Amino acid sequence: AIEAFQYGYHVLVEKPAGVYTKAVQQMNDAAAKSDRKFGIMYNQRTNPLYQKLRDLIQSGELGEIRRTNWIITDWYRSQSYYNSGGWRATWAGEGGGVLLNQDPHQLDLWQWTTGMMPKRIRAFCHFGKYRNIEVEDDVTAYVEYENGATGLFITTTGEAPGTNRFEING
Repeated sequence: AIEAFQYGYHVLVEKPAGVYTKAVQQMNDAAAKSDRKFGIMYNQRTNPLYQKLRDLIQSGELGEIRRTNWIITDWYRSQSYYNSGGWRATWAGEGGGVLLNQDPHQLDLWQWTTGMMPKRIRAFCHFGKYRNIEVEDDVTAYVEYENGATGLFITTTGEAPGTNRFEING
């Protein structure tokens, strides 16, 4: 991305933007110094299902959001999956686990569809709970929003078959 800015190109990167915060900051700095566009691709925003959900919320048809719950536990990964590459499920190789590798799209959609950023987050992350890995493979996060709404995000790579259920109460 940085080199592309130096050549005068617009840049669109796939998630994650980087394994380390420092690398992402360097890309942001290079973008700010250029007159080029810079973005991260979150392809699920093009899914008609999520576009319709966002339209329903943004139009006010559902009323003010009171609660969101997303349980996404259909990311099952076996130990052999993690063993297939030395970079998998490591801080140095991926920079995180289920939140960074499997769930970035859902975390983006959670915020994008509702248009709300949490004011407070409390999360419980278990590292190597189901497999012999160093990063998080089981997470439960509770959030509170400025308008008093609450949210819950539950994810894991340790359940089979798992589920993918997004609830919004307006």
